[in-house]
Amino acid sequence: MEEHKGYVSKSDVTGDIGSRRTATWTLKVPVDQFRAVLAALAALGHPVRNSSDSQDVTEEFVDLQARVKNFKVEEETLNKLLKESAVKIEDILKIREQIKNVRGDIERAEGRMKYLSTMAAMSTVTMTAREDMTYVPPLPETAPTFGDEIEGTFSRSVNALKNTGQQLTLVAVGLAPWSPFILIGLLFFRWAIKKLIASGNTPATHRSPREPRRSRSDADPAPVALPLAHPPAHPEPEKPAGGEGG
Repeated sequence: MEEHKGYVSKSDVTGDIGSRRTATWTLKVPVDQFRAVLAALAALGHPVRNSSDSQDVTEEFVDLQARVKNFKVEEETLNKLLKESAVKIEDILKIREQIKNVRGDIERAEGRMKYLSTMAAMSTVTMTAREDMTYVPPLPETAPTFGDEIEGTFSRSVNALKNTGQQLTLVAVGLAPWSPFILIGLLFFRWAIKKLIASGNTPATHRSPREPRRSRSDADPAPVALPLAHPPAHPEPEKPAGGEGG
């Protein structure tokens, strides 16, 4: 690019080592070097697609020139008015504010003109390249040893622990403003549990009116004597009611 007086404005390379990689470059080259740069890039590989587009900025550039000219005339008129006619403080402040706005319009228009001039002087070339399908990436000189695997595993474990600690710290910092509300909630929950347990252990102090208290006789009725199945064979004679007589 140095021989064509251009430069790389953007570069993007994707793909891991050992696999086919893809890269995109955005180049800025002088207009008179545009065709030469395209030919040099095409010689680097096998071109698959080549397209070009142009943008005519002449009309916009001329319009900006006219706007800048009008803005400067307006700015000059305001400066003259500020020196000759402004007497009150309010009028001076208003005129200065208008001059400030006009100056901003002039600077924006001149900046756009400068950008268009750069675009007209430089061409933009975007090139996308990918490695050939037959490309064989170089293999590592030596395979990793068991010690290398241990070292890598330990390093990954330490990094995971470090990341976990950082995430926990961020969570703690995020919950810090909510700690008073969390504490109040925990205290209320503890009070509710204690009250529930206390109400479950309270003994009954009265009976239901639908269940009257029963006496001992009602609860456990006395046994009833049952008659014998067969009367005795020789019943004793009944004695007279008056006792022994003569």
